[in-house]
Amino acid sequence: MPQSKPPLLLLCKSAITTSSLEKILSPLFQLNIVQDAESTWKKITQMDEICILVSDLSIAIDQYGLMERLRKAQDEMISAIPVLLLVGAEDDESQREKAFHDGASDFITMPFSSSELLSRLELQGRRLKKHTLNQLPSDNNNSPADLLLNLTQQKCFDDRLIQELSFAVRHKVNLSVVKLKLDQFDIITKHFEQPIVSKILNRVAEILQKTIRREDMLCYQGKAEFMILLPATNSLGAMTGLHRLKTSFEREKVKVLDRTLPISFSGGIFSNLSNKEASVEDVYSQLDHKLNKAIESGGNNIVSAKQTQDTEFLTIDQALKLIASGNTESLKPEAARLLQKIMPLLQFADQNLSIDLEETNQYLKIYFDV
Repeated sequence: MPQSKPPLLLLCKSAITTSSLEKILSPLFQLNIVQDAESTWKKITQMDEICILVSDLSIAIDQYGLMERLRKAQDEMISAIPVLLLVGAEDDESQREKAFHDGASDFITMPFSSSELLSRLELQGRRLKKHTLNQLPSDNNNSPADLLLNLTQQKCFDDRLIQELSFAVRHKVNLSVVKLKLDQFDIITKHFEQPIVSKILNRVAEILQKTIRREDMLCYQGKAEFMILLPATNSLGAMTGLHRLKTSFEREKVKVLDRTLPISFSGGIFSNLSNKEASVEDVYSQLDHKLNKAIESGGNNIVSAKQTQDTEFLTIDQALKLIASGNTESLKPEAARLLQKIMPLLQFADQNLSIDLEETNQYLKIYFDV
């Protein structure tokens, strides 16, 4: 028997965008078009399987706190829903940061190509199948070391990193990896015996695991060092996520023997946003270098990709701002990729505005071999 289509909810205020997305998504998904945040929530709570939600960014974060309600839902099937947000020209960076804080799975900037949208949805589908790798044992009888043992799956982490690096380069999407080291580890090991040290690290791991997004992956490497894989996230997004971690530790506290321990981290961020695919060894080498720089600076510091001059893919919005300011030097290497990205918009304009772009569009198709 043919396999049934996976369910997908579409929440978009633009009738034109909704119609375009319907044509792209209907052949591959069991598509449900919803009108507002409240009807979306109602539809999700009535479904008997996990779906994917594609929504306007502004609706997801502004209407009835939809994004936050999803992530805080007690029902595992609801809180695990992948949410891909459509980012328009009217959406500013603060809205995107709020969406990231609230747990958005991915962002796609309009206009976009059908291949880009489908590749992002494919990625979310794969993560949905794998999200159980990040689930923690619920048995209250587990020893304090069980969580750390559960997270010490280096080969699993490496395999996932290889896949995500390849996907990021192939589809030109963001990817970040963070390495953190507990600043107080040497002091803790001097003042406490090993069973207490294990309890402290276990509590640290628990807070980290609770705070990261479902699509992120946490790995414990020993000696109070943790790795976090953040798909579809640039260095700015990774820094935002780390700020959320800092807030979590301030709120949750790490207590031992009736004492509250101050917790801080030193760390480095790797963002793979170039056209050359990096190896796992490259990632770890750069992260070790950045972590060492953070520690040498006195600790409680994060060395980001931008601080070490890693490059990032420019968005259409960023490119327009650079052109407006006249600062176009960094735009030149990205010109071809950005032009290819707006091809669907040029085709749409030619069809609806009658401005004679057919020859230009045909030339671009030949140039980009699409």
